[in-house]
Amino acid sequence: MSAAIVAAALASCAGCFALKRDTQPLSAESISGYEPYAQFARAAHCLGGSQTWECGDACAANKDFKLYASGGDGTSDLPFYFVGYSPSLASIIVAHGGMEAQDLATALQGPYIAQAPVNLTMFPGVDEDTMVYAGFRDAHSRSADAVLAAVQETIATTGAAVLTTLGHGLGGALAEMDAAYLRLNIPYIRMNTVTFGKPRVGNAAWVDLVDANADSNARINNMRDPIPVLPAQTSTYEHPTGEIHVVQEGMWLACIANNGREDDEDAECTIQSVRRMPDYLLISHQTGPYNGIFIGSEYC
Repeated sequence: MSAAIVAAALASCAGCFALKRDTQPLSAESISGYEPYAQFARAAHCLGGSQTWECGDACAANKDFKLYASGGDGTSDLPFYFVGYSPSLASIIVAHGGMEAQDLATALQGPYIAQAPVNLTMFPGVDEDTMVYAGFRDAHSRSADAVLAAVQETIATTGAAVLTTLGHGLGGALAEMDAAYLRLNIPYIRMNTVTFGKPRVGNAAWVDLVDANADSNARINNMRDPIPVLPAQTSTYEHPTGEIHVVQEGMWLACIANNGREDDEDAECTIQSVRRMPDYLLISHQTGPYNGIFIGSEYC
């Protein structure tokens, strides 16, 4: 997959969200442009903190990738992560691993999911009313310094001007936090974010911050995956812009809300799809597939 095709996929999708339309189908070329990112998200489950880029098919799918740093212990407190450079994408990649779907769903349900203010030292210049889920904040803070240092080293070595944060599930939530954190601390970098099955992370002030700092944001939700509708909107959680809903294999829709960041009216977008399907399956989150790519530790 050439860098030009992938860049076109991101750019075309970013353009979709500027339009005042409910949904817009992605072309086959645009969908295939997300395959390298899905493979990186898969690799975040598989690399396991290894210091060499060897994790089976997930790593082989991006064989020109140069690994600069990896870490974590695979727990929800410190998920696996890695940082490196992809010549074919012309981008630094920061990827975070996730956790079991059932455990994540349990953690994000309840009458009140505790929010906490972001660390103003880590997020300089941010308003004090910027709130995120406390569990995500704590997990992110445990790897943030190491990730920032690795990104700075990668920039110094490669001269890269583009950074892409990505992840699946919990990893997607941490990727969203990194999008704001790294941009605020490296303000000259171009910031792209690609997430798969990401839950809501924070309040309206938080998503304002994310939307202001991500040059492109694709949050890809698979079929009847319930994780993207957690925590509930009624508990003051929101998503940033950028929803792409995988309605079925080969049919991906860019969902554009008319009055906000989430399309809660269109029958083919995530919120209504999950509401209409009381028998939704966590397997839609746990595996995918995303254009034929299955994400999860069981696919390593």
